[in-house]
Amino acid sequence: MRVSRVDGGTPSRAAAPGFLPDGKHFVFLATNHTGGDPKQNGIYFGSLDSKETRLIVNAESGAEYASGYLLYRANTALVAQPFDPQSGTLKGPTIPLLNNLRDDVGVWRSIFSVSQNGFLTYQIGSASYVKDRLIWFDRAGKSVPTCDPDEEGIADVRLSPDNKKAAYGGGTAMWTCDLERNTRTRVTFDNQLPRQQSWSPDGKSLMFAVPVAKGGGVTEVRSTAADGSGSETTVIPAPNNGRPISYPAWTPDRRYITYLWGDGSAPRSLWMVAAAGESKPAVIVQPPSAQSNLYNYRVSPDGHWVAYTSDESGQQEVYMTSFPGGSGKWKVSVNGGSYPAWSGTGKELFYQDIVNDFFVCPITAKGSDVEVGKPQHLFHASTPGIGVPFDVSLDGKRLLVNHADEEMQVPLHLVTNWLADLKK
Repeated sequence: MRVSRVDGGTPSRAAAPGFLPDGKHFVFLATNHTGGDPKQNGIYFGSLDSKETRLIVNAESGAEYASGYLLYRANTALVAQPFDPQSGTLKGPTIPLLNNLRDDVGVWRSIFSVSQNGFLTYQIGSASYVKDRLIWFDRAGKSVPTCDPDEEGIADVRLSPDNKKAAYGGGTAMWTCDLERNTRTRVTFDNQLPRQQSWSPDGKSLMFAVPVAKGGGVTEVRSTAADGSGSETTVIPAPNNGRPISYPAWTPDRRYITYLWGDGSAPRSLWMVAAAGESKPAVIVQPPSAQSNLYNYRVSPDGHWVAYTSDESGQQEVYMTSFPGGSGKWKVSVNGGSYPAWSGTGKELFYQDIVNDFFVCPITAKGSDVEVGKPQHLFHASTPGIGVPFDVSLDGKRLLVNHADEEMQVPLHLVTNWLADLKK
């Protein structure tokens, strides 16, 4: 089993599905980062001989097949259900095997694996989310606890222009935290999973992406007052092709709105549109290959440069180019990197690598050219696997990190003949 995306409620082709014994049929999980339509999220049955797929059962994580049974997580339990691998149909009631199965919500995978000769291994876990909290780190890695939200799974941390507040997504709402008083304010109230928020240059408004259609894959861009007053305003409607818009942001002069989007025929690219008046969106950065995408970006404080993450080399790396012209290209990270963030002077770029190490790289602009210095390792800090994990203070001396508590070592349990439990 592997995860497949659902955009607009329609399952896409499975990436690395779990094949059934005949080597032709397979099962896979189809869902969406934003939750999607609960009636369409679940475990699907497909075949190499057909593009048609069929929902087998609603579920929030994937399944495995063994010895005539489909095993998957239902609520918090691991269950087995008789299954015909030729027709892809369930043939009997669910049989609970164990309760409190550990689940990794970041990749929609429950922690279990089953073999065809009777072995079953699994982990027990009491929570879906590891506890998140916002913590200031200095460049040496010394930390100061700052904000401890009650919401599960906080994501997309962004500092206000004056660095006195932080905005983040938590649960089904967007929040701000006063970093001096450690008080929280709810900003959105329609329970539609707002994410990827950014502040207006004056700090009075927040802009964000939000799903607007069944299936969760269709998003539009909205803005609202940062203090939670007033109503939400649609800034960029959902595109007709159903492709999600992500990471919307005002430019420092507030003349333009930037965002990531792909039109279906081209990969996800960086776009720009005028914030006021009629104008046609323009592409700023497009990956060199149709098989690559951009993942996140930040425009420099002076509005002359943009740093972005691309997987064009085979792994995610941080690059930069001029803005808005998109001329010139400089690689910033060395051995992988993502989530670029500028210091207030624009002379340093910070980023995180895949193993949660943080780096800073000096940037020297020389007219239309850029001199990129050697990245310096700062510290390691555990972060959640979803959303923008940090932001940088104006003076570049501190990083506000969405810190995930380190998990205790959880043992793996092994059952040598799980089929025998079904007969008890």
